[in-house]
Amino acid sequence: MLVTLMHQNNEVLEFEIDLKEQAVLHIRPLAAPELAPPAIFGGTQDANERLGRFLQSRALHPYRPDLGRILEATEAASAVELAVRAGGFSLSDQYWYRTQPGALTWQGSNYFRNAWDTAFGEAVLSGDFAALAKADVATPDATCGGSQRKAWLFLDGAPHLVKAAGDGRDAALVGEILASRMLELLLASDDFVPHELVVRDGMTCTAAPLFVREGIDLLAASLMGSFEERIGSDGAWQSPDWKKLERTLDGIGIEGGRLFLAKLSVASSLCLYGDIHADNLGVMRDCAEGTLHLAPLYDLDGAFGTYSHEVVRHAHENRKLALLFVSWGYRNLVPSWDYSWCDLAPLEGFGETVERMLSQCDEIGDGYPAFARELFEAQLDYVASVITR
Repeated sequence: MLVTLMHQNNEVLEFEIDLKEQAVLHIRPLAAPELAPPAIFGGTQDANERLGRFLQSRALHPYRPDLGRILEATEAASAVELAVRAGGFSLSDQYWYRTQPGALTWQGSNYFRNAWDTAFGEAVLSGDFAALAKADVATPDATCGGSQRKAWLFLDGAPHLVKAAGDGRDAALVGEILASRMLELLLASDDFVPHELVVRDGMTCTAAPLFVREGIDLLAASLMGSFEERIGSDGAWQSPDWKKLERTLDGIGIEGGRLFLAKLSVASSLCLYGDIHADNLGVMRDCAEGTLHLAPLYDLDGAFGTYSHEVVRHAHENRKLALLFVSWGYRNLVPSWDYSWCDLAPLEGFGETVERMLSQCDEIGDGYPAFARELFEAQLDYVASVITR
């Protein structure tokens, strides 16, 4: 299929794509190649693969547990095909896909200005795939990445990204709420995206407000530069190399990158947030000014060791090993960074909140909530020792 990648009203590039295999060929620049995602042109296999990864980042994630059922219900051969059929409009950026001239326009179809039928998202969250088969796929849910069941719904009249618990992972969402409450005490409001617990049709969910506006592109940091993954090529978990991240951000001209990394390093140390990787760090590009800055922290599920109940169980059963892992993986703040913004006083007593909220998760064993509090308080002492040097 021949697809034109549009950016608002601008023709950026066109390419051939095998929608079943999600393979890209024959990229050709059009009128506005400067608006293309980075390193797309060049006529090489690497450029094709980069565009392919960009398209996949704007589609349902291959690890989503409901992906197969969604594709079956919508009769789509792949997640990218579903996104292309939906026009590629999202609430993350200004890109969209044109497959025939005149069928869609930016003004009439983008979701920053236009509402959408939420029947698709409601069906996804509830697992009602019979209803999903009848729903309109023209929705930002068709371009929403991430491995959990989620949907863009309107809460109090404003769009929110709602994530559903399930598959025995309620604790991961509780961890996200805990992280959000901790960040509210630690950071300025524009440094993170707040999350709240909501119940939809009897299901525990988290909800986060839309933080991207028209005229801004939220791009995964992996598209912008060389970022070290938390999981290495050998499958081993890697402690973040903050100095390498600092050099990478400096190299691509990120405004305020060093200060953001100081805040990210403190936050991840305190809430044991292990899901830091290049696809969970967002770069915000102002389309008018062309400036870049890092997005607020926006994906926090699995904090405080709740990434999976297996992690929780093993940490509780082998406390010495868990303590060593936390010391190695989360005690790596760079002392030379500016921590003048960091006031830990509001976090006094937050360990009690950690223990109380985790105690409400049935999937977590009786002993882990108290251990999580112990880990948090140890991390709080560590951060205090660094920022007061």
